Amino acid sequence: MSDLDVASVCDRFGLGLAVTPGLRVTGYYHNQVWRLDTITGAYAVKRLSWRPSDEAIEIERRALAAGVPLPPPVPETATGRYAVELGGAVVRVHRWLDGRAPGIDDLTPPLCHRMGTLLATVHHAGSAAQPGVRNPGTGQPRTEDPTPGPGAAEDQGHDTAAGEHGASEPREIAEDRSAGEAGGAGNGLSVGDGLSVEEGRAVSDGRSIGEGRRVGERRRVGERRAIIDGLGAGDGRRAEESPAIAEGLGDGSDVSASRGDGEGRAVGGAREAAAYGVEFEGLWRATERPAGWGTTVGSHGDLHPKNALLRADGTLALIDWDTAGEYVAEQEAAGVALDWAARLGGDVDSDRFDAVIEGYQAGGGVIPAEPWVFGGWVRGYLDFMERADPDDREQIRTRLTLLATALPDLVKRLS
Repeated sequence: MSDLDVASVCDRFGLGLAVTPGLRVTGYYHNQVWRLDTITGAYAVKRLSWRPSDEAIEIERRALAAGVPLPPPVPETATGRYAVELGGAVVRVHRWLDGRAPGIDDLTPPLCHRMGTLLATVHHAGSAAQPGVRNPGTGQPRTEDPTPGPGAAEDQGHDTAAGEHGASEPREIAEDRSAGEAGGAGNGLSVGDGLSVEEGRAVSDGRSIGEGRRVGERRRVGERRAIIDGLGAGDGRRAEESPAIAEGLGDGSDVSASRGDGEGRAVGGAREAAAYGVEFEGLWRATERPAGWGTTVGSHGDLHPKNALLRADGTLALIDWDTAGEYVAEQEAAGVALDWAARLGGDVDSDRFDAVIEGYQAGGGVIPAEPWVFGGWVRGYLDFMERADPDDREQIRTRLTLLATALPDLVKRLS
C-alpha cells in the first residue's frame, strides 16, 4: 500500500467527499503522511508501521482536553477507534494544523518559557490518570489534587475547528538543524523520528520501596552530587580509577525500559553503564535515579523542538503523540530543558534552559535541584548512541561530554 486509499480513509473516518487526491508529505523516516482536503476540512493522514498503544492515545486525548494545543485526533466512525488497520497498515487521522518546527533562531527564552508551561499542563493532565504518583525527591504519595496549574489555559486559543496541520522536521540531533531547514515542508504527525520512547528514554522503577531504603537512597544522592564536580569535559575514567564513583553507587535499581512502570530488562546500573563503555560511566552514576523517587505521569516522551509546531500567531502546538506513555515528570522536564536549550555546537544556552524550567514551575511543575533529574536524558542518548550512525554518534558524544562539564552548574540553576 504505497498510495493513499482516499476513498477508504474518507469512508472509515467519516471525512466526507475528498476534493484532493491527497498530497504526500516528505521528510519522514518511519511513516507515511498525507494532507487530505475534503468537503469537511483538511486532515493529516498517517500510515504507521506499528500500532500505538491505547495508553498513548488516551494520554493525547487528556492533553487536548486539558487545553494543550495539538491536532485533534479523528476516530473511526463505526468503532470510535483512533488507530485503524487499513490496507495492511495502521492508519491514524488528525485535523490539520498549519505551522513549522521551530528553528534555532526561533528558540528564544520567551518561546522556551511557553514550552515549559505547556509541559507542566501535559504533566498535570497525565497525573490525573496516575492516582499513585509520588512527590519528587521523597517517594511519598502526593496529596494535592492533580488539576491543571496556572498555565493550563495559556494556549487554548488555538483553532481546533479549522482543520489545519503543519510541518515537522524529523531530524534526530538538535544541533543539525538550522532555521532554513526547519522551515521546510513536512508534517508534524509522524511518530517520533528522533529519540522516542522506544529508542530509550530509560527510567528506573523501584516504586514499591520502603522508607528505610529511601533514607539510604537520600544518602546516595548526596554522594552522587559530591562526585559530579569531578565530571569534566572528556572525562572518561573507569570506575576503579575513581573510588568515589566506584563505591556504593550502583544498587541495581535501574531498569532500561520504554515505560516508567518497569517494563523492560532490569540490570544493575554498573553493568548497564559498561554496555555503553566506560567513557560516560561517571556521568551515568552521577545521574542515577534513586529507587522510589520521582513522579510517574502519562506524557508525550519526546518533546524535542522537532515535535512542536510554531504557528503564525507565535503559539506552540505539540505533535506526534504515538509513543506517549508513562514517564518520570522531573526527568522529562530536565530533558526538555536540555533539548530546547541546545546550541548548534551541543552546549547549553543557560538563558533558554532557565526559561524552560521557569515556565514549567510557573505552570505548576516541580523539579528538584538534584543530578538524577538529568538521568533520563543521559540514558536515552547513551541508548540511542548504540544505534546511531558514526556522525550522529560523535554529536551525541559531544553533547554528553559537554553535559558532564555543565552538570554542577545546571543542578545549581534548578535551585
